[in-house]
Amino acid sequence: MKTGFKKFNIADAIIIIGIIAIVSGLLLRNPIERMFTDLFYQKNIEYVVSISANDAKLLREGTEIKDVHGDSLGTVKFIKPNTSARDDNGIIIGYNVTIETVGMTDKLGTYIGNSMFIAPRMSIEVYSGSSDPIVCVVKKIESDR
Repeated sequence: MKTGFKKFNIADAIIIIGIIAIVSGLLLRNPIERMFTDLFYQKNIEYVVSISANDAKLLREGTEIKDVHGDSLGTVKFIKPNTSARDDNGIIIGYNVTIETVGMTDKLGTYIGNSMFIAPRMSIEVYSGSSDPIVCVVKKIESDR
């Protein structure tokens, strides 16, 4: 006598796991999304970096700077000579550049561009309109409250 019961195989398990994953995704999407938006707060960020005099020639106020992947790191707001960075002849060899951007902050720090973490005394590499890299050292970071 034959029974109508078919054996359970791996294809059936994959289908059941797929259905459970879809239903779980539909039910848990909003709570998980809300959890991440509560962790990160979008802020207007202004950070100051120091660069050499040669690199200052590559930037102008209003220039958009990017990272190596082409993601925006902000727009140059000010370029000012660093009065404490002079050589033996009194010639200014360093500049402070103020950059404005919108980024994310959390309990750990500040993120700009495509989740690039920045902090004071950190060295970053940026690119202006030319393809020449500009090495900067972050001096300070301010964000709106």
